[in-house]
Amino acid sequence: MRVFIEKREASKSTNIGANGFLYWASLNCYVHWHQHFDQALLDDYRYVFTHARNYKGTTSNLGMIHTLALLLADNIWGAENLPKDGKYGPRGDKAVKWLTERVERIAKHGSGEFASRPYMIYNVGTLLTLNNEFVDEALRRKAAMAYEMSIAHAAGTWLHGHWAVPSGRSYPDQLTQQPNGSAALLWTYFGGVPPHLNAETAAIFSAAEKYRPHPIIVKAATDRSQPYVCRSRFDGDAQFQTTFMNKTYAVFSSAVLPGGGVWGQTYPYGVMWDEPDGTKVSHLWLTVPSSDGKPLAYATHGIASRYVQFAQHRGSLLMLVDRLDDPKCKYPYALGFIPGGWRAMVNDSQTEGRIFLHYGSVLIALSATEKFAWNPAAGVLSGGRRPEDSEFRIKGLTLAIGLETALPDDFPGTTPEKQLAAFREAVLNKSKLTLAARTKDAAVTATFTDRDGTAIQRTFDGDTRINGTREDYENWPLLENPWMRQEFGGNLTLTDGTTKRVYDVTHWTITETK
Repeated sequence: MRVFIEKREASKSTNIGANGFLYWASLNCYVHWHQHFDQALLDDYRYVFTHARNYKGTTSNLGMIHTLALLLADNIWGAENLPKDGKYGPRGDKAVKWLTERVERIAKHGSGEFASRPYMIYNVGTLLTLNNEFVDEALRRKAAMAYEMSIAHAAGTWLHGHWAVPSGRSYPDQLTQQPNGSAALLWTYFGGVPPHLNAETAAIFSAAEKYRPHPIIVKAATDRSQPYVCRSRFDGDAQFQTTFMNKTYAVFSSAVLPGGGVWGQTYPYGVMWDEPDGTKVSHLWLTVPSSDGKPLAYATHGIASRYVQFAQHRGSLLMLVDRLDDPKCKYPYALGFIPGGWRAMVNDSQTEGRIFLHYGSVLIALSATEKFAWNPAAGVLSGGRRPEDSEFRIKGLTLAIGLETALPDDFPGTTPEKQLAAFREAVLNKSKLTLAARTKDAAVTATFTDRDGTAIQRTFDGDTRINGTREDYENWPLLENPWMRQEFGGNLTLTDGTTKRVYDVTHWTITETK
């Protein structure tokens, strides 16, 4: 608190120098523990929050925390004691209305900046802060329920520390299984590889709060005994996420339809796997980047979704690239990031356009419609902290890459090399990737048939078909996995086969039956 307090003698026109993140952290502490503060600290709080003139935010997270901070400051110290000038957001009844609509939208359509490592906690953690004595009871009840629903929304894509789902806005994109940012909040509830437990970890927030998730939510986040698919529809009407969870690894992507787009500041899609060694990256991805050749800090490689689209069926993923001749395309190539740490590898990129990898907990095969040069010793252009990591680029007007995965134990062999050889043989014998180029009358279409015989077809800015059947995005749920189901805008239902728990977003009640 005292780190951003100005001297009492400062001019009345002075603006307190604090950002919204500090406002939220300080107020969250206040509403829970103010009865234990001495008078000096209470005076410090009053001074800061009655002199600030920057209660306004533009992004999803800042809009939430500034409106929350202003509502609490008004209710705790009195609106008449706060400055009337400055860049204020909604106040009084308008703030209650804004926050109520925001909370209802989170419950019915998912959090803004969903799965964002740096920002989801500010969209969601603030819901718990609303549950306090300074807030109207109706808003408190809705916020508490929306928080639990948000934790449920994340559970089905948790893999022992990895959060294997497309993000609404996130960075970095060279991830280990050691959770960082908002993922550390989930670790408190679900376990896995522990984060760096220092003063900056988000786990402090969730560990200090009284809330703990329902056992069905915990089961959805921890039971990886059988493979399954988790479908979701967060971050917009035209985005449809798929995560395939297979015991020790996950494949994830989002199908973006015409009228939709991916925020460039997000990590690309691909595979995450069990690798508890926090010094090794365990996220392989494919993209057409929206940024490249820069330090990673706030600039991820991202996804330039005007030029790349994805389709997925279980553990197989198709990436289709088109329009790279557009003068507005800053990075006219497909980019693939390949972490080091493999147990075995076969590099057929220059002869067959293929790569085969064994990471101990997953086997991965990459197949491209064009031959390319992957040099495992070349390092990476952006953010290369680990010399064992590498990347490849494929240039061309139109191209496609197919990715398929397997558990190592599904293939015979007493060594990683032998298991990978058996996997490679199956892929070479059965997998096929074709590309029908764009013409005057037809958009480009790619078809990827994996080793199991499943044909994934994607037309650029058009349909996705699995074995000829069109994917029904019109009826895609907000959330669906073996334990949960929620229609877009509807109630959330949890079940473990014995207990049924329903979150009613019309009456704002939770009912549980056997």
